[in-house]
Parts: sequence; structure tokens; C-alpha cells
Amino acid sequence: MLSDEEGQQIGKEEEHRWQETHSAVVKEIRRSLSDFDQDRKLARELTSQIVASHREEDKAALASDEAVAHGLTKLRKDKSDCLENLEEQPYFARVITLEDGKQIEFRLGTASLPSQRIIDWRKAPISKLFYDYKEGEDFSETIQGRDREGIIELRRSYHGKQKDLHIIETAQGNLYRQEGVWKRGDGNEPLSRNSGQDGHLPPILSLITPEQFRLITRDPKKPIVIQGIAGSGKTTVALHRLAWLLHKDNGGIRPEKSLVVMFNRSLKAYVETTLPELDIKDVPIRTFYQWANQIVTELAGPRPVGPFKKSRELELFKSSAICLEYLGKYVEAFPKRGSNLIDDLFSFFAFLAEQELFWPKWEEIRIQLREQVKQKVCEAQDDPILLHLVYAEHGYYPVKNPKSLGVCDHIVIDEAQDFGIVEIRALLNALDRDRTVTIVGDIAQKIVMGRNFESWEEMLKDAGFAETTPVTLTVSYRTTREIMEFASHLRKDNACNPDSTKRRGPEPSYIRADSPRTLPHFAGQWIAARMKENRNALSCLICRRPKEAEQLVEVLRKIGFPSVRLGHRDQFDFSPGMIVTNIHQVKGLEFRNVLIVEPSEQNYNSRSEEDRNLLYVGITRAEVCLDFIGCEPMTRLLPRTESF
Repeated sequence: MLSDEEGQQIGKEEEHRWQETHSAVVKEIRRSLSDFDQDRKLARELTSQIVASHREEDKAALASDEAVAHGLTKLRKDKSDCLENLEEQPYFARVITLEDGKQIEFRLGTASLPSQRIIDWRKAPISKLFYDYKEGEDFSETIQGRDREGIIELRRSYHGKQKDLHIIETAQGNLYRQEGVWKRGDGNEPLSRNSGQDGHLPPILSLITPEQFRLITRDPKKPIVIQGIAGSGKTTVALHRLAWLLHKDNGGIRPEKSLVVMFNRSLKAYVETTLPELDIKDVPIRTFYQWANQIVTELAGPRPVGPFKKSRELELFKSSAICLEYLGKYVEAFPKRGSNLIDDLFSFFAFLAEQELFWPKWEEIRIQLREQVKQKVCEAQDDPILLHLVYAEHGYYPVKNPKSLGVCDHIVIDEAQDFGIVEIRALLNALDRDRTVTIVGDIAQKIVMGRNFESWEEMLKDAGFAETTPVTLTVSYRTTREIMEFASHLRKDNACNPDSTKRRGPEPSYIRADSPRTLPHFAGQWIAARMKENRNALSCLICRRPKEAEQLVEVLRKIGFPSVRLGHRDQFDFSPGMIVTNIHQVKGLEFRNVLIVEPSEQNYNSRSEEDRNLLYVGITRAEVCLDFIGCEPMTRLLPRTESF
């Protein structure tokens, strides 16, 4: 444990080192931009000379010089882009090794700058010394073809922005800069986030465990499947793997040919704010149905839409492995089908309706399929089935528009538990030859009950990855022990272990309102208290349904909280402040403070698995403060404690 005096000395030394490094980065950026401008000017002059030249031999010589100048221009631009990441945060880790009596220092950042001993963290061999070893441990590694042995003499990590250093993590304890003074931390603040980072996926590069680092840097040609508890960093680890694969020394995949598939539009908007910080540029992010709709529209044109009776059993069947199996039988039985994709879809449904299948309420499903064929209407869930019909015909998706992403180098599938195998296989069919994919999810957070996802084992077998074993992440970086203990009451499958986090915080509490009329006033008091604690925090009031969120925002604005924002689909603003939204929108998001509105038995039926999972998702969005407010009888899913 560090003394106050030792902490102050370390803090000042590290702060000075950080600021010196940042100044050097800024100077290098200016030099690089100046060189870039000169090279670009030269390239333009050479182009003008080529146009003005009349002799072919002169044109050839000038063209060669022009190509070199343009090449240099691109290199300078790429270098400047990389250095801009270092300007935001020069490095996040520092290591000193002792080898044969000689000290060797290096720092890890999101790009390399040799003059400051900063190494891109994606250089896996040297990064292993930080991720695989603790301070004081002996190491033995082969780095760049050379055997190296020694001791990790110093291992520290850092959180800061531009020239300001905020947190130093040492083997003896963590230091926080508060009001110009370095103080020892109490361990209750989330290390993965600074006060100015609310509204973004937290940077976890310095917190990645050896297991996670091996996962991120695993063979780029093998599929990776990650399952993990809420707040364990599943999505962030998957995106860091994508960043690692995009590096030219690793997977060499092309950003424009990569695809990140998010569960909903709000999570897509959330992740879009973070990718540039991970040096993930020009990588398309789509929800599944945005991606599928774009391809199907290009290949089949607009689909006829309209209402028809549909049960959850039909939804489950259309997303199941049985549906895919019978699609294969249909294609085999009718090898010469018409070129009209929509007619092909209805013919397949008619074929299904003639089968005798062992499936819950099959007779009811047959009637619904026949009704859909009779009305000749499509729904969004038919798009992946149309994709499978296309793939069965061509062996790929023959789209001409590159933005349709018919062929991908790498795909990240987030929240996989809310997809069926029909959707997952449709995505895998878009992969190029090496089937490089990262799949993440958590069955405890399954909230789309109309998708057939029984287990990881079944999904992997149906996806053709039977030999792939999911990696489980069990440490929660997001929430406090008090919140995890609360969440554990909702899980009967031991999916949530309070021991997964050591950080402590306030006990969750229940605010009882007298009536629906007074509830917004009590909610307003909660908002005022959270704003007083930290104006830079991002907080969320979570309602059960969209209409309730809209009504609450309207009332809160009338009673003196005009800055409260409504969050719905991709209409989310993740800057500090107060968001009101409904529970289906918060999947994958996180907030410093969470207030769950009206957790009644009517809103969260204790006999419903879907409601149990929804409430679990809502509770585990909170980082520090979790409270509830309502006037109706509380759901039996929640524990009865002194605070309730």
C-alpha cells in the first residue's frame, strides 16, 4: 500500500512524463502534417508537369516521380491519422524490464511512436509482457525472433485525456488526481472510465486479462465465441479483436469489408461513438435487419407487405434449424425454380405447409403459412429466409453494390442470443473463404423470445462450429457488488455471481410514490440529486414501454427539467445528462446512474422468463447507483430488503 507521500511523488513524476510525451506527440503531428502538405504540393506540381509535357519519355519519368510523391503523401496521411489517436491518449501502459542487468522501457498505445518508446498494443509479442505478467515476475518470451528473459521491474497503467493524466494504476494501489493533488483511491470508482467518458464504451485496454488478451490475439483464421456476464466487456473485447485483426501485421482484413452487427439501433449508435477511439475506421455497423434488407432489396426489389396473423410459435419456427433443414429439402425437391425470389419464398412456405412436422402448435403454424401465401405478403423475418434461397442458388450473395456487404472478411455478431440460427447462418454465408467471425452473447440477457436460440452448444453445432468452445468472461467491470447481488436474485441459473466484482457502492433503494401523478415529482428529485453529485455523468430513467417514456419526458420537462432527453432507437444522445427510454432500448448500454420506473408485477411478471431477463438487463446497466421508483405493487422478481 502506498503512503500519501509516496503517492504524491509517483503522481507528480508520472504526470510530468505523461505531459512531456504528449508534447512530443503534438510536435510530431505538426511535423508530419507539414511533410504531408509538402508531398501533396509536390504531387500536384508533378501532375501539372505531366499534363503540360509533350514528349513521351518526359511523361514517363514524371509519372514515376508522381507515383512516388502520391505514395509518400498517403504514408504521411496514414501516419498523421495514427498520431491523432496518441494525441487523445499518449499511452495506456508502461513497462520496465530488467534483462541481463539492463533496464528496458516501453509504453503501449493505440499507435506506435518509436521516438517516445510507444508501441502499438496490437504488436502482440511485446504486448504479452504487459498482459501476461505482473510486476516482480520473471518472464521468458520470444520477441521478434529473439529469446528474451528477465524480470518485470515495473508495470503500470494509465487513464487520461490529451495532456491531462487522471488515474495511475500501480501494483501497490491506484492513484487519482483530484483538485490538483494525487490521492489514493478507495477502489469504488470504475477504473475503466474517467469522468469525461460517460456515453462511450469504456476503454479496457489496460484492464484486459491474460485470458482476454489471448482471446483477442488468437489465430485470425479461427472463429471466436465469447459468452459473458453483464458488464464483463464482451462487446469491447470483440471490438478490440476486430481492431487487432485490422492491423496489417495480424489478420490483414479490410475495414470496408468487415461488418459489425448490433442488436438494435440504440446500441449501434452507442458503438459508433466509440470505434474511432479504437482506431476502427471505415468499418460498417448495421443491425441485422438493416444488413439483410439492403441485400434483399438489391436482389429482389421491394417486398409486398401487409398484416397477417402470426404467432410466437411461427416466429420461433422461421428462425430454427428445422426451417433451414426443410429449406434444403425444398431446394433439392425443386432444383429448377423460377427467378422471382418472392414467388420462390411463397412456394417454400406452401411446401412447408404440406409437411408433417413435430413442432409446437404445428397445425396453427400451417394455417398461418397458408394465409401468408394466400395474401402474398412478407415480413422482416422473411429476409434471412430469402437470403438462404439466394445462397442455395448461387453459393454467395451476388450483389453489385459494395455497400451491401455481400462478401465480408470478418463479421462481429453481438448479442447472438437474440438471433436464431437462420439469421446467424445468413450472416456466416456472407463470409469469405476463411470464415473469420467473432460471436458474443449472454443467454441470461435473451429478451427476444421469438428467436430460436436454445444453447451455445446447439447454436455452434448448427452454425458448423461444433469444435469451437465458447470462452466465458466472468468478471464484471461495470457494476458494484451491491448491484450484482441485487441482479443475482433474478437468476436461477447462477449466471450472475456477485463475487465477479470487488467494487463497492450504495445499496439500491426503492422510492415509493403516492400515485402516478406524483411519481414524476419524485423522479425529478432523483434527477436533481444525481446531477448535484456529478454533472458529467450519463444517467438513465428506464420505463417498461416507449409510450410511458414519452409521457414521463413530457411531464418532467413541464415541472422544471427541460434538459431531459428521450432515447428511442437511433435517436440517442450519449453526452452527459439524463436520458429517459424504455427497457428494450438499453440492451448493451451502460449508465453511471439508473432509475427503473414502475417495476410492478404487471410490468414484470414474475412467471415470465422474458420479463425476468428484461429486468436483469435493466438492473445491470448501472455502474454506480441503481434505484427504483413506483406506486404499484412491486414485482415478486425483486428481493425484499431494508431499502425496499
